[in-house]
Amino acid sequence: ADDTYAVSETKTGLWQLNAFACEWAKFNLMQFHPKKSILCGRDADGECMKNEPNNTNTITVNTATLAVTPLTEAIEYVGGCIAMNLSSHAAVASVSQQIGFFSHLAQKYNMSISWATFFFNTYLLPRLEHKLRHVQPTQQQLHQWDMSLVRCFNALSNSHFFLKAEALALVTGLRL
Repeated sequence: ADDTYAVSETKTGLWQLNAFACEWAKFNLMQFHPKKSILCGRDADGECMKNEPNNTNTITVNTATLAVTPLTEAIEYVGGCIAMNLSSHAAVASVSQQIGFFSHLAQKYNMSISWATFFFNTYLLPRLEHKLRHVQPTQQQLHQWDMSLVRCFNALSNSHFFLKAEALALVTGLRL
């Protein structure tokens, strides 16, 4: 089984769903990977759930007790980062890292302005599309991302003056 998840209002319900899923996988000659399995949730008080070994409702995969992911830690799934406390810090950092990496590649290979525009529009934007669905950046963060691209284009063009992001988009066709 790949990319499955179980949701329950109680830890007992989650334990039952996990036990059923593990039995189903065993019956179908499959197994879940304990290091790839993620356990996260809140208890009745809204605090991070606990999963102690040797408890009646211990959630395990292949006899390994699953560690509980803290509510503040981001869970990466299909390119997005989601934290149970609804913080978007990890998602913002992931988008920033992706923009920085693509900017680095454009400068490393000394792309022309037209190739860099094609590169960002064709390869960077699709990589960011899913990530941006799970993040709520501030205006300041959006401006920083735009300025990262402006700095990259300035470096590529050996320009001594800075264009506004909107002017760069208009002149080059870059989609911001």
